[in-house]
Amino acid sequence: MADAKIEVAHNDLSAHIRLIGRTTFACSQHLRDYGMLIVEKRIAHIRIDLSACEGMDSTIMGVLAMIGLRAKKYQLQAEIVNAAERHKKLLFGLGLKNLFTYTHTPSGQADWLALCQTRLDPPATLKVPLATERTVLEAHEVLMSIDPENVPKFKDVVDYLRQDMKRLEGQG
Repeated sequence: MADAKIEVAHNDLSAHIRLIGRTTFACSQHLRDYGMLIVEKRIAHIRIDLSACEGMDSTIMGVLAMIGLRAKKYQLQAEIVNAAERHKKLLFGLGLKNLFTYTHTPSGQADWLALCQTRLDPPATLKVPLATERTVLEAHEVLMSIDPENVPKFKDVVDYLRQDMKRLEGQG
Protein backbone atom coordinates (compact mmCIF):
# COMPACT_ATOMS: atom_id res chain seq x y z
CA MET A 1 0.00 0.00 0.00
CA ALA A 2 1.38 3.39 -1.00
CA ASP A 3 2.19 6.00 1.61
CA ALA A 4 -0.51 8.62 1.96
CA LYS A 5 0.11 11.89 0.18
CA ILE A 6 -2.05 14.84 -0.74
CA GLU A 7 -0.99 17.02 -3.66
CA VAL A 8 -2.53 20.45 -4.01
CA ALA A 9 -2.41 23.38 -6.38
CA HIS A 10 -4.56 26.41 -6.97
CA ASN A 11 -4.79 29.68 -8.81
CA ASP A 12 -7.49 32.36 -8.74
CA LEU A 13 -9.98 30.21 -10.68
CA SER A 14 -9.50 26.62 -9.61
CA ALA A 15 -8.08 24.43 -6.90
CA HIS A 16 -6.94 20.84 -7.25
CA ILE A 17 -6.49 18.25 -4.56
CA ARG A 18 -5.19 14.77 -5.31
CA LEU A 19 -5.41 12.03 -2.67
CA ILE A 20 -2.70 9.40 -3.08
CA GLY A 21 -2.45 6.06 -1.31
CA ARG A 22 -4.44 5.16 1.79
CA THR A 23 -5.39 8.53 3.26
CA THR A 24 -6.29 8.54 6.94
CA PHE A 25 -6.80 10.87 9.88
CA ALA A 26 -3.03 11.50 9.86
CA CYS A 27 -3.57 13.66 6.73
CA SER A 28 -6.83 15.17 7.90
CA GLN A 29 -5.56 18.38 9.47
CA HIS A 30 -3.57 19.34 6.37
CA LEU A 31 -6.48 18.49 4.06
CA ARG A 32 -8.93 20.44 6.23
CA ASP A 33 -6.69 23.50 6.45
CA TYR A 34 -6.09 23.59 2.69
CA GLY A 35 -9.75 22.87 1.87
CA MET A 36 -11.00 25.66 4.12
CA LEU A 37 -8.36 28.03 2.71
CA ILE A 38 -9.46 27.53 -0.90
CA VAL A 39 -13.14 27.84 0.02
CA GLU A 40 -12.53 31.02 2.02
CA LYS A 41 -10.64 32.42 -0.99
CA ARG A 42 -13.85 31.72 -2.96
CA ILE A 43 -12.00 29.76 -5.63
CA ALA A 44 -14.85 28.93 -8.00
CA HIS A 45 -13.92 25.38 -9.01
CA ILE A 46 -12.64 22.81 -6.52
CA ARG A 47 -11.55 19.49 -7.96
CA ILE A 48 -10.66 16.48 -5.81
CA ASP A 49 -8.96 13.68 -7.75
CA LEU A 50 -9.23 10.14 -6.37
CA SER A 51 -7.50 8.34 -9.26
CA ALA A 52 -4.51 7.42 -7.08
CA CYS A 53 -6.46 6.98 -3.84
CA GLU A 54 -6.26 3.44 -2.49
CA GLY A 55 -8.66 4.16 0.34
CA MET A 56 -9.98 6.74 2.79
CA ASP A 57 -11.00 6.48 6.39
CA SER A 58 -14.12 8.12 7.80
CA THR A 59 -12.14 11.16 8.97
CA ILE A 60 -10.99 11.95 5.43
CA MET A 61 -14.53 11.49 4.15
CA GLY A 62 -15.76 13.81 6.91
CA VAL A 63 -13.20 16.43 5.88
CA LEU A 64 -14.35 16.07 2.27
CA ALA A 65 -17.91 16.63 3.54
CA MET A 66 -16.73 19.81 5.32
CA ILE A 67 -15.20 21.08 2.08
CA GLY A 68 -18.31 20.14 0.07
CA LEU A 69 -20.71 21.76 2.54
CA ARG A 70 -18.68 24.96 2.70
CA ALA A 71 -18.38 25.07 -1.10
CA LYS A 72 -22.17 24.70 -1.42
CA LYS A 73 -22.66 27.52 1.09
CA TYR A 74 -20.65 29.85 -1.14
CA GLN A 75 -22.05 28.39 -4.37
CA LEU A 76 -18.67 27.11 -5.52
CA GLN A 77 -18.36 24.15 -7.86
CA ALA A 78 -17.00 21.12 -5.99
CA GLU A 79 -16.14 18.04 -8.00
CA ILE A 80 -14.85 14.55 -7.23
CA VAL A 81 -12.86 13.26 -10.20
CA ASN A 82 -11.98 9.66 -11.04
CA ALA A 83 -13.65 8.04 -8.06
CA ALA A 84 -13.62 4.26 -8.36
CA GLU A 85 -16.90 2.48 -7.66
CA ARG A 86 -15.61 1.51 -4.19
CA HIS A 87 -14.96 5.20 -3.44
CA LYS A 88 -18.42 6.18 -4.60
CA LYS A 89 -19.99 3.43 -2.52
CA LEU A 90 -18.22 4.72 0.60
CA LEU A 91 -18.94 8.39 -0.10
CA PHE A 92 -22.57 7.83 -1.10
CA GLY A 93 -23.06 5.54 1.90
CA LEU A 94 -22.11 8.40 4.22
CA GLY A 95 -24.31 10.97 2.50
CA LEU A 96 -21.77 12.80 0.31
CA LYS A 97 -23.54 12.05 -2.98
CA ASN A 98 -25.16 15.48 -3.28
CA LEU A 99 -22.22 17.53 -2.01
CA PHE A 100 -20.13 17.01 -5.15
CA THR A 101 -20.41 16.47 -8.88
CA TYR A 102 -18.79 13.16 -9.81
CA THR A 103 -16.84 13.02 -13.09
CA HIS A 104 -14.06 11.11 -14.83
CA THR A 105 -11.13 12.33 -16.88
CA PRO A 106 -9.18 10.08 -19.23
CA SER A 107 -5.75 9.04 -17.99
CA GLY A 108 -3.13 11.68 -18.76
CA GLN A 109 -5.71 14.48 -18.96
CA ALA A 110 -4.96 15.85 -15.51
CA ASP A 111 -2.66 18.60 -16.77
CA TRP A 112 -3.02 20.39 -13.46
CA LEU A 113 -0.79 17.77 -11.82
CA ALA A 114 2.16 19.55 -13.37
CA LEU A 115 1.07 22.64 -11.44
CA CYS A 116 1.07 20.97 -8.04
CA GLN A 117 2.85 23.39 -5.78
CA THR A 118 2.61 21.58 -2.49
CA ARG A 119 2.54 18.07 -1.13
CA LEU A 120 0.75 17.68 2.18
CA ASP A 121 2.35 14.56 3.65
CA PRO A 122 1.18 13.18 6.97
CA PRO A 123 3.51 13.77 9.89
CA ALA A 124 6.27 11.22 10.39
CA THR A 125 5.30 10.60 14.01
CA LEU A 126 2.16 8.82 15.10
CA LYS A 127 1.47 11.21 17.98
CA VAL A 128 -1.84 12.91 17.28
CA PRO A 129 -1.73 16.63 18.11
CA LEU A 130 -4.76 18.28 19.67
CA ALA A 131 -5.60 20.11 16.41
CA THR A 132 -5.77 16.81 14.53
CA GLU A 133 -7.97 15.29 17.22
CA ARG A 134 -10.31 18.30 16.91
CA THR A 135 -10.43 17.74 13.14
CA VAL A 136 -11.22 14.04 13.62
CA LEU A 137 -14.06 14.99 15.99
CA GLU A 138 -15.42 17.69 13.69
CA ALA A 139 -15.23 15.38 10.66
CA HIS A 140 -17.36 12.76 12.39
CA GLU A 141 -19.82 15.36 13.70
CA VAL A 142 -20.25 16.62 10.13
CA LEU A 143 -20.88 13.10 8.85
CA MET A 144 -23.55 12.67 11.53
CA SER A 145 -25.14 16.00 10.60
CA ILE A 146 -25.42 15.31 6.86
CA ASP A 147 -27.14 11.94 7.18
CA PRO A 148 -29.12 10.68 10.19
CA GLU A 149 -28.11 7.12 9.27
CA ASN A 150 -24.54 8.06 10.21
CA VAL A 151 -25.45 8.78 13.83
CA PRO A 152 -25.39 5.16 15.00
CA LYS A 153 -22.23 4.56 12.94
CA PHE A 154 -20.24 7.33 14.62
CA LYS A 155 -21.97 8.15 17.92
CA ASP A 156 -19.56 6.08 20.02
CA VAL A 157 -16.55 7.53 18.18
CA VAL A 158 -17.79 11.09 18.74
CA ASP A 159 -18.55 10.42 22.41
CA TYR A 160 -15.07 8.95 22.93
CA LEU A 161 -13.38 11.84 21.11
CA ARG A 162 -15.30 14.44 23.13
CA GLN A 163 -14.25 12.76 26.39
CA ASP A 164 -10.66 12.49 25.20
CA MET A 165 -10.63 16.15 24.16
CA LYS A 166 -11.84 17.19 27.63
CA ARG A 167 -9.10 15.07 29.20
CA LEU A 168 -6.40 16.48 26.90
CA GLU A 169 -7.54 20.07 27.31
CA GLY A 170 -7.52 19.59 31.09
CA GLN A 171 -3.84 18.62 30.91
CA GLY A 172 -2.92 21.74 28.94
